[in-house]
Amino acid sequence: MVTFGFVLGAVIVAITVIYLVLFVVVPMMGVKKKEAAAITKIPLPALNERARIIVEYGIAYFLRKERIDIRKHPLALHRLYSAALKAEKELNLSDSTVIRLPSLVPEDYGPVNFELTVYKDLLEKKK
Repeated sequence: MVTFGFVLGAVIVAITVIYLVLFVVVPMMGVKKKEAAAITKIPLPALNERARIIVEYGIAYFLRKERIDIRKHPLALHRLYSAALKAEKELNLSDSTVIRLPSLVPEDYGPVNFELTVYKDLLEKKK
């Protein structure tokens, strides 16, 4: 007779294997951008104008600093979108905020961290 604990353990192992295949093995195999986006199906949050400005600034900053285009990495772009929404709310209360996203993009030589200070002036001059 199979116990409930055994079945639950088997389900957890199966989910873990599926996650590893979809989010670790497949991206490492050099899957094309469209295929990767179809596999991950990451929902992107709706952005208001101020959060969109922060995202565009973050993409340009990371491209200049690390020579990596975040737009080619759907999960990294989603994390930046979420951080931009949070930063936009924080900028309503203060003059600046820091966006820190550890291990944003996996690279051949190791994960690349993202850290960006956003000032309220950036949003006000773009209006």
